[in-house]
Amino acid sequence: MKDVVEVRRRIGAGVRAEAARRGLRQLDVGLRLGVSQSAVSGRFAGRLPFSAEELVELADWFDVPVARFFEPVPDARSGGEVG
Repeated sequence: MKDVVEVRRRIGAGVRAEAARRGLRQLDVGLRLGVSQSAVSGRFAGRLPFSAEELVELADWFDVPVARFFEPVPDARSGGEVG
């Protein structure tokens, strides 16, 4: 179960990083996916899973491969990686 939570966190961090690079807010992502801002917050934090369809939609929107969301994201605060 711990592995599932870690994967959710890594994906959430990846999506959050790509959204931030584009200046998008949680509300913007939620509107694109048809979910609430709080649902996006839960997905970014890894408390809720992204569906495969949501990841494909976001990858198309951001013009990145879906695999990008599974890559470690550098943590700006510590210089380390998140996820």
